[in-house]
Amino acid sequence: MPPMAELRGDLSFMPCADLFRYLGNRAFSGKVSVRRGEREKDLLIQEGKAVQAGSSDPREYVGQILISGGHLDEDAFERAYQTQLSTLEPLGKVLVSSGGVPEELVRQALEFKIRETGIDLCSWTEGVFQVNRGPVRPDAAGITVRPVALAMIADAADERRKAWETIRKRLPSGETRLVAVSRDEAPRAKGAAEAKILSLLSEPRSVDELGLFLHATEFQLYAKLHGLLGRGAIRLETSRGAAAAPPPLPPRKDSARSSTTSPARAVALAREALQADASSEAVAALRKAEAALLAALRAELLTKPVKPTLAEDLGELRDLPLTPPARYLLTRMDGSRELGAIVRVAPMRELDALELVKRLMGDGWIRL
Repeated sequence: MPPMAELRGDLSFMPCADLFRYLGNRAFSGKVSVRRGEREKDLLIQEGKAVQAGSSDPREYVGQILISGGHLDEDAFERAYQTQLSTLEPLGKVLVSSGGVPEELVRQALEFKIRETGIDLCSWTEGVFQVNRGPVRPDAAGITVRPVALAMIADAADERRKAWETIRKRLPSGETRLVAVSRDEAPRAKGAAEAKILSLLSEPRSVDELGLFLHATEFQLYAKLHGLLGRGAIRLETSRGAAAAPPPLPPRKDSARSSTTSPARAVALAREALQADASSEAVAALRKAEAALLAALRAELLTKPVKPTLAEDLGELRDLPLTPPARYLLTRMDGSRELGAIVRVAPMRELDALELVKRLMGDGWIRL
């Protein structure tokens, strides 16, 4: 085994679960960073226990976790975000100091993020990791979190793997569509989270779509849906058959899509290059191209406090073959929210949301 001051490896040769057990047994302190394509996650570790987690997946941000748990609504999130901009304090600290969310709930969200990041990493079969020994300084905004032993994360990942095998038999993919059974036949919802799911499933929706509307992490969503299926509260929607993912929303007849900009073209080329070569250089090139595109889209779409509205009645849009991200964004464009607030609270990357807004606007489906 190479010296632990700097250890690099391939997940196909050393899975994260084995790596965590190895580091835990040696009371390791330092940072573990893992990358798979564009996705990145990291754990800060003190004496064999994870004390902080980072992720490029917006669904694993603390604000999204609190929204998913019903502890924070989208308007409160936006107020906290604006305070964060002016104070430069972490969002968790802003929420606690403003009285928006009790400190214990923020602590639980931070600990949930640590566990879920570590467990999800153990499911990655491809990717590269880097381990660096050294002192770590967790930045939890003065909120003390309970460290999570790496061995415990690895054991939980084994249990999660077994749970997924059961869940996938009934919910094979995010394209699986579900609908609530009639109220006369359905068992009563257990808590606000289930009630919200059943309300959303008053019309058929895909699992991926539900994940966006609920701001939910993947396993928690699938586990809840699997439980509701088992109790007979929801059922598979089969009227459309096992349809593939819907195509992008078609342009309206009276619209013309704007030409692809130079930053957008650079991102497209960088993404193609990453598919062929997942090296750190390809990732760095993509990050640079995406940063330029994000700056351009912010300048174009977010400089003024505009409130987007639909060009068509929402009832008519409901019957169109929308992708889940498009449906999520369009349902919030009723003229009451600023575009910046919609994008910031969306459980997707800001760049992905702005790219979609740009396309929907160019195709004539929304107006600013």
